[in-house]
Amino acid sequence: MTASTANLSPGQYLTFKLNNTLITSDYTNVKLLGVISYEIAQTITDVAAIHANIYSALPSGTPRSPSELTYLYVQMTDGSKRAVATAWILDPISIIKQAVHVVTISGLSVAEGAGLIESALKAYGITDFTVTVSTAS
Repeated sequence: MTASTANLSPGQYLTFKLNNTLITSDYTNVKLLGVISYEIAQTITDVAAIHANIYSALPSGTPRSPSELTYLYVQMTDGSKRAVATAWILDPISIIKQAVHVVTISGLSVAEGAGLIESALKAYGITDFTVTVSTAS
């Protein structure tokens, strides 16, 4: 079964798993750049070769020709960009709306660190946060 793209829009962050383990399957918090055609996908990633290599592991009913598939153009967390066929993705595709962000800032004293961080976040209107100070041994 092909994963649905009905509720997807460029700029959203997604998490999904692939139908098989023959290719990279870590698609966690990737940014959707667009839903693209085979012709465009092939210029980004060799989707024809990938599809040929994994075809036998895909669910029955998957089109044999990669030109019959729809592709997601995504930016990985490391900044690299890939094209992934929706037929390779297990439904559902999760749209990430919120996440917990962890920031490590070294070199601030215990006394100044928490206050500085709180002030900066509040200046941007962010009020739902917790600052935890850890000291190095």
